[in-house]
Amino acid sequence: MDTKLRSLGAVVITLVGMGLAVSPVLGGAKTSADMVKVEAKGGKIGADGAQEVTLTINIEEGWHLYANPVGNNDLTSAQTTVKITGQSKPKDVKVTYPNGKVIKDPTVGNFSIY
Repeated sequence: MDTKLRSLGAVVITLVGMGLAVSPVLGGAKTSADMVKVEAKGGKIGADGAQEVTLTINIEEGWHLYANPVGNNDLTSAQTTVKITGQSKPKDVKVTYPNGKVIKDPTVGNFSIY
């Protein structure tokens, strides 16, 4: 999953509301930190101070993140969101989330994941 951000100034990027799910893991308890890795790469800062930041999220097989939008009102609180913070309030921030894969579940209803 690649997520692109356009912001002004230096920022700290935090993923919040990441809904993680996993099938049972044999051989010891694993945490999301073991199974999901996030890398941020900032592009050049333009003359206007704008910078594009790309987040690459690697998710181990058997795990997923709920997409944004998740497409199911019952799972909205678990959808992946990106929070931008910095020493000063970032201006003109735009987050573009990629499309998720739709899961059709007869019990829960349809929802999207990464």
